[in-house]
Amino acid sequence: MLVGITGGIGSGKTSLANLFRQAGYSVYDADKRARSLQNEDASLRQAITKLMGSKAYLPSGELNRPWLANIVFNRPELLLQLNETVHPVVKRDFLRWAAERQEANILFLESAILFESGFWTLFHKIINVTADKDLRIQRVMKRDGITRQQVMERIERQLPEEERNARSHIIISTNQGLPSPEELKKLLAELGNSM
Repeated sequence: MLVGITGGIGSGKTSLANLFRQAGYSVYDADKRARSLQNEDASLRQAITKLMGSKAYLPSGELNRPWLANIVFNRPELLLQLNETVHPVVKRDFLRWAAERQEANILFLESAILFESGFWTLFHKIINVTADKDLRIQRVMKRDGITRQQVMERIERQLPEEERNARSHIIISTNQGLPSPEELKKLLAELGNSM
């Protein structure tokens, strides 16, 4: 069974994914892998350079993230093209990763943009991790050392919470913290029994 974990910025999705890892489950971090593949995959590097120009990569070979973010921030059509370049490579990488773990009963994928990327169609179940907006803002301000306004801008660029909830099978609120070990067992049983 393939289970997707998503949620808005500061919702606690990474913390939930880490709980599954600690319980012995394999979790693919789509956002982290996308960053690695943008640096390591030669064909993807070539496609990004063709789309964005030679400044897309630093002399060190690393993707020039601040420059790229600045360029696509106010150009949604360019961001869409960039995503359409990256997402198929990440999807292929995930499917290879999952095929190598066919003996597992449940595999998880964590992604902030599960629905936006089109990945959601691969999953039997989707968990949306949610929290009150003010709590999310406080968490991200503390974690990233940025202003309330900067967090709000990021939230506004993401899929609305109501839409993520409506498209997910299971909704987990982290307002009171992460699920307890007992709640996690119950959740895993629910996932296992829902097929």
